[in-house]
Formats: sequence, C-alpha cells, structure tokens
Amino acid sequence: MIGLVSIQRVVVLVAVFYSVAVAIIVSLLGSGNDVFEHILWSFKAAFLLNLLILILVHLVWRKLWKVFPILNNILFPDLNGNWSMKIHWSYEGNSDTVSARAEIKQTLFSISMSVSSDGSDSDTLLVVPKKELESSGVLLYYVYRVIPKHKNGKSDSAYNGTSILRIKSKNFDRLEGNYYTDKSTKGYYTLIRE
Repeated sequence: MIGLVSIQRVVVLVAVFYSVAVAIIVSLLGSGNDVFEHILWSFKAAFLLNLLILILVHLVWRKLWKVFPILNNILFPDLNGNWSMKIHWSYEGNSDTVSARAEIKQTLFSISMSVSSDGSDSDTLLVVPKKELESSGVLLYYVYRVIPKHKNGKSDSAYNGTSILRIKSKNFDRLEGNYYTDKSTKGYYTLIRE
C-alpha cells in the first residue's frame, strides 16, 4: 500500500506528531537549564513514537480495517489470506485451465503473493497496488517469477510474468486479470477468496 499512502505524507505526519509531543513534554518539565535532561526526554519520546508506529504497521492496522471497514474503500482493501485460483493459459496454439492456490500477505506498506499449482510455484518480484481515482477501481500490478516443478523427467527453466489484477466485487473477494510471460504464454487469472 506504499503506493497509495505517500511515504512523504507519513514522514511529515510523524515528524509533526513527534515535534508536538516533544514540545509538550519539554513544557511539562519546565524551562530549566538542564539541556541534557530535555535531550534524554526527546530520545525517550522518539523511542515511544517508533514503538507505536511499529505496533500500528504490524499489529493494529488489520484490526482498524475490521472496526472501520470504510478504510477498505478509502485507502486499500485488506487482501490477506488464501485464494482459490483458476489459470486460463494459452501457449503455442494450445490452451487449458489449471487450478492453483494463492496466498496474499499484506502489511500496511507492502503486499506479496505466492501461487502454487501442480506444475509450478511462483513468488512475487513486485506488487504495486493502485486505486483508480475516476472509477474507484482497485488494481494490483503484479510481477512474478514462475519456477516449474520437475515432473516426468521434464526440466523447464524459470520464467517471469506480469499481470494486472482488478478487484471485481464490492466485498473484495474476487480478483481477475490478464497475464503475459517471457516464455510467450498468456492467459487470464481468476482468484476467489477462500
């Protein structure tokens, strides 16, 4: 979600909050001449602020999304979890459908997806979340590496692919989109939250 929440805004908000907190602490301590004591309080306040930010980023944000589901619409939906996946592929005149499972891991500032099927596994190289301002649509620009599983003595090499996945439901439980790979395969993904 780092693409949705400007890191510059986050840094500015944290700096302003920190400055206000330090100013309040210094004024509560009085205007004594003990500069080192004020510096010590400043470092203590910085430590507490960093601790609060870590807790928010890693532990609290998903609870906030559950308490205030409007955040799914305002910022970006919580896509964490397991997804059933259908891969409709086409390669050298052949086409078929393969079932797979995807796991999406998301924090307040990052998102990744791993996919596993009978024939291959894939891991994220890059995911960029995007919210369309005009249509309020939600997209994931997804770049990944596929590692084929060696079956029947056949040894295929790893390859890379790209996809643009669009959230297709108001409950944020369906993703769909086209994909292309550098192995000249192409197709369509459908993911449904389990």
